[in-house]
Amino acid sequence: MASRQQVGQCNVCDMTNTHAITNTEPPDLSLYYEVHQAMRLANEQILAGVTDPTLADNDRRRAKAMSRWFIGYCGELRGHHHAEDHLIFPALSARVPAYAAYAETLAADHDRLDEILDGLGAALARMAAGDGWSSAKAEATAFAVELRDLLIVHLGFEDSDVIPLIERHFGKEEYKVIEDQIVKEISPKQALWTVPWWMSVTEPESAAKTLAEAPLALKVIYYATRRRYARLTKTAFGPGGK
Repeated sequence: MASRQQVGQCNVCDMTNTHAITNTEPPDLSLYYEVHQAMRLANEQILAGVTDPTLADNDRRRAKAMSRWFIGYCGELRGHHHAEDHLIFPALSARVPAYAAYAETLAADHDRLDEILDGLGAALARMAAGDGWSSAKAEATAFAVELRDLLIVHLGFEDSDVIPLIERHFGKEEYKVIEDQIVKEISPKQALWTVPWWMSVTEPESAAKTLAEAPLALKVIYYATRRRYARLTKTAFGPGGK
């Protein structure tokens, strides 16, 4: 497996590729970067929740809320990685032979992230059930730290080395086909969490743009779920939680 440092030194984005798209408008990848930033905030949020000094021992009410919140976040994170593994990365692999230098590192990260999500979800469920609070909280903390630390590196790697490949080798309309398919694969159940979460963590300007451009169904979901989501986060993370 090539290390991140070795891959970064390949300067893939500077390589000439016969499949590179020329004389066409590049895709707008701002949403990709914004989703990554929202995930960084979510990782800090769950870590702050399980380590909050105001979280009393055996506070099952808060633990249940955190567990419910984390189930929604797991769905978002797993869905994001599914889209990368089954839509975005295969398209890059088919068009950019040098992408092979990245593939093994990204796949290994995604596999480990699945294990972390499973472990953290189980630990939070134990806290919610009052099953060995101290040990469950310690496990949740360890997994939350690893989730944050791994995704800092992983998302940074994608931001600096992988996403620029899309901009270089795909046109705007080509990438929109992939993006539309990603949206289409979001389940209605997951949308009930993802829509209010996204609107609560993204920058106000981006949130306004999202709402203005969203199809009617997503607008309905947002207005129907935003207060419930706000109550969930307040219970899970306290008044300062978003």
